[in-house]
Amino acid sequence: MSDPYETRRPWPNWAAIQKETLGNLGFTDQWEAKMTRKQELERIIFLNQQLIVMLEAEGKPADIARETIRQARREMWALESQSALKCVNW
Repeated sequence: MSDPYETRRPWPNWAAIQKETLGNLGFTDQWEAKMTRKQELERIIFLNQQLIVMLEAEGKPADIARETIRQARREMWALESQSALKCVNW
């Protein structure tokens, strides 16, 4: 009897998929280099929302994408809180 793990498809290359998706949306590496951290987090949230839709359509779990969104939102909140504190302390 063959090993059941041999028949599984390999995990997709999410980095390549993200890069392709960004290219389709008109983003380039040059544009990405000029992004602020807040813009990067917004992009991460957007792409993971798209990923969740795709995974759920295929009946696959999307827990990692959801957790990535939660972490990005937490970091955005922290950045915004820091920014607000800097304004108050000026």
